[in-house]
Amino acid sequence: MVMAERIRPPGPFSLLARTNLTLTVSSLLIALISTIALNYFVIEPIAERSAADEAALLVLSAQTWVELPPEARPYFELELAQNHDLIVNSVPRTLPTASADQPYLSLLEEQLSRRLNAPVELLSADDLTWVEIPMGGFELQIGFSPERRDIQPLYGGIIIVVLGAGIVFLTSLSIVQRIARPLVQAAELGRYGITSNAIAPSARTRMTEEVFAEMMKAPESGFDAMAPENVAPLVVWLGSAQSRDVTGRVFEVAGGEISLADGWREGPKVDRGARWEPDEVGAAVHDLLAKAVPPQKVYGT
Repeated sequence: MVMAERIRPPGPFSLLARTNLTLTVSSLLIALISTIALNYFVIEPIAERSAADEAALLVLSAQTWVELPPEARPYFELELAQNHDLIVNSVPRTLPTASADQPYLSLLEEQLSRRLNAPVELLSADDLTWVEIPMGGFELQIGFSPERRDIQPLYGGIIIVVLGAGIVFLTSLSIVQRIARPLVQAAELGRYGITSNAIAPSARTRMTEEVFAEMMKAPESGFDAMAPENVAPLVVWLGSAQSRDVTGRVFEVAGGEISLADGWREGPKVDRGARWEPDEVGAAVHDLLAKAVPPQKVYGT
């Protein structure tokens, strides 16, 4: 029974699994919030502005057609068809109501109603969307392709946001796995008698003897503090049975010096017993900083 307890496999909610779950949820929240913000602050204003411009073009085209002499109207109709994909029909037809399955068409109906001060209903025929515009005693019908402005920017924005969140998630996941995996192995494999430690050596190598040439230079006599052989004893000890109770640690070795790197730990604290006022926080923080252990400078500075 004791043996079974000792070799029980790690549970599904290990440190790495919880970290991956946190990254996944965070990435999904980022994608969701970004999509909502993109639609509210960018896509919808652009769509409304586009519908307003389209409505203005349709009304202006009808007004210009009415004001032109009858003999010039065919040339204007040709100009609209070739350069603006608009078809003008001066003989009204009875057409069925268009399906408002595109949000842009609903916006266009709204903008046209505002400009004409009357309800406007889009029609459909001949694979075109039509709008009836009363102008100067005429009931003009102007047709345009229903895909004319159907660029679906929201879907494009969603794809961009999701891809961006996916890239951030995969990059973060890769970094976290590289950092957390040794610690996970140290914590989870310790029950099998397997330990995992790290060494940060200060020794002469092909890289350090060029970057820190003066520091790494071998002395003419005496103890060579930067000889790589100085790291070997700690490596041997960590690989022996004597270190079976040491795991998840980082050691620094420099010459004859062995030091243990401490992780983050709670420092000095102050409790007011009530909510702080903004002008009281500064003095409290400076007092805590004065009591705290100064952070160690980066190696080489």
